[in-house]
Amino acid sequence: MPKQPTTRVPPTDAPSEAVERVAGARRFAAEPGDLVITREPAGPSGATSGAWRYSLSVRAGSDTGRVFASYEAAAVEGEQTAATRKVRLIYFEDGVPVLLIDHRH
Repeated sequence: MPKQPTTRVPPTDAPSEAVERVAGARRFAAEPGDLVITREPAGPSGATSGAWRYSLSVRAGSDTGRVFASYEAAAVEGEQTAATRKVRLIYFEDGVPVLLIDHRH
């Protein structure tokens, strides 16, 4: 018996998760002067304790940055500094940039 072709019917509404994935897929790169928060393991190299620290630094700047024990502390300091310097604040996790706030305008 021949197989009947499958007819696909698109949903009338896109699930919000799918919309967020498509809308958030726009890639951008940090520019010199942007503030960047990165997550890195706390403790000895290669340790798997699950503890993290968060580094706030200026992209392509001579500033060595500051290290915070929590994401919240790094984000608060980063937001204040970005507002003062009129730059963007970007969070990098696993190499993926997430724009937190843009104070350039």
